[in-house]
Amino acid sequence: MSKLRIENWKSYGKVYVRRDESGRIQAWIRASEYEENNIKELSKSTVIIHPLKDFPRRNENQLQRNPFRRKNPKKTKITIKLSTDLVNLLNFLKGRKSLGNFIEQLIKEALKQYQTP
Repeated sequence: MSKLRIENWKSYGKVYVRRDESGRIQAWIRASEYEENNIKELSKSTVIIHPLKDFPRRNENQLQRNPFRRKNPKKTKITIKLSTDLVNLLNFLKGRKSLGNFIEQLIKEALKQYQTP
């Protein structure tokens, strides 16, 4: 159990806070709620945990969402401009099935690196 430290909060004034290793608040209590003689034994006594008002809480097993990520990302079509020589070559090879299919496969494999998953 970590020791309580004094912090000054704007809305509550002087507050005793117990935090974990990463700095998150585990428990806190107002200094005015205890008499002076109990303050010395606060680190050993039971601490009343106040619910933090307007303080975002997250369950341990819940993943933190990226606020900039869209729920449904837009799928974009990539249009690639081919040179006129390549278009003429493809038109020429359309009639010749075996060569046309072979070169078409080569082009598709070359363009796969630009394909989004």
